Amino acid sequence: MGVYISSIASEVETAAALTDADLRASIANVLAGHLDIALARPPIADAEPLLPEPVAEKLTQVFSLNALAWTHDGVLRRCSKWVDVELPAACAERALRHAKAVPMSDPRRAELRGHGGGHPDPSWCFDLDREPSVVLPASDDPAEMFTRIDRGPGFKLAIATG
Repeated sequence: MGVYISSIASEVETAAALTDADLRASIANVLAGHLDIALARPPIADAEPLLPEPVAEKLTQVFSLNALAWTHDGVLRRCSKWVDVELPAACAERALRHAKAVPMSDPRRAELRGHGGGHPDPSWCFDLDREPSVVLPASDDPAEMFTRIDRGPGFKLAIATG
């Protein structure tokens, strides 16, 4: 049995030396691209698609003439009147169009800047996230402001006296 064990020990030593050299050469060949990896690679369709990095929205600076409210990055924000404020492009356009803000070059900015209050009440704020629900008519003519409804011919009331 001793002869058998010593024979096996020498074979294991030789096999270990050969296997170690073979493994090191295989790793070098795989890294160099000369030998393909024996493990199956997962199909590309199963891999999760990489999402592009979100691009920060460009803000536009305006001078507020009214208290304003808007949503940016999922956060409701408010500002008082007569302050410089940076708004998302759509909100800035809406504020300028409805005369709730003016460009930074407006002469009123030099006169009014900093005279507004600190934290406006939410009911005072003009909502820049959506168009106002009340749309004023284009004309100031009272006849065009109201819809005429035909209620039929007129009649007289008689009141009994006495």
